[in-house]
Amino acid sequence: MDEELREQIALFRFAVITPLVSQRHLGRGEREALIRQVTESEWKIPGSQRSRVARSKVLKWLGLSA
Repeated sequence: MDEELREQIALFRFAVITPLVSQRHLGRGEREALIRQVTESEWKIPGSQRSRVARSKVLKWLGLSA
């Protein structure tokens, strides 16, 4: 994987989680609603043929998974 693709992936991940980390005082229900919105959306994912992001990935990127 080249450096440009790595940067595109990092920027993509940042764009996905920004709504979740930019609002500091989200209740659990509000956070879950945003996660659901992210996982139900279609994305142009750099370096992938997929168009959706799994909930487990979003939680991992947020540092909330084991």
